[in-house]
Amino acid sequence: MAPAFTETDVRSHLTAICPVIDNVRRMVGAARHAFNRHSPAELEELHRLFDLVAIDLEMALEDVEADLEKPGAGDNPHLSKLKEVYTHLLFVGDHTKAMADPIRKKMQECQIFPDQDFMHINDLFAHLTGLLRTLVDIFKTDDPGLKKYLLKECDALTSGCFTAETEHEARMTTSFGQPHAWGVYLGLLDLTRKILARFQDLVKLLGAP
Repeated sequence: MAPAFTETDVRSHLTAICPVIDNVRRMVGAARHAFNRHSPAELEELHRLFDLVAIDLEMALEDVEADLEKPGAGDNPHLSKLKEVYTHLLFVGDHTKAMADPIRKKMQECQIFPDQDFMHINDLFAHLTGLLRTLVDIFKTDDPGLKKYLLKECDALTSGCFTAETEHEARMTTSFGQPHAWGVYLGLLDLTRKILARFQDLVKLLGAP
């Protein structure tokens, strides 16, 4: 019979996985620098950091899956929850890594962004960085106020992305910028929405207030 895996064990594992979230935050920083500076080195750093994130999360998933296979552990809700946490975090890392593709396109084609779009993407990068810090605090403290804040911010940013996309389509013919830059902009908005959705899934999984 496997030893009981409790909510206290979940809290311990969540705290231990926080350095992985810090590396995802560094990935967002690398993406931002690559976007702003057209820096191949920052794109390489983005991929290097993702490799670290993927290795850590895949090892964590292997461990929890092995625990779930032990006699009597297959229906343990705490182990199942931990597996879902790791899976959501892996998707967050994957969506962040995927930002390299539109950013690389922007770099290769020397695309010019309208000021409004350029500032919006930078604002989203800044917010994602802040929300990842908040997620670390939630993992460590399980604070209800922080959970409410993260859910509210994700809702507001997601709504802002949809509004920006609609407004963008309306001004595409008059904006100063290159047509291909519009595809990059919309691609980054879509990936941001996917990351925000994963943040919300994580908070709900941990017990939304």
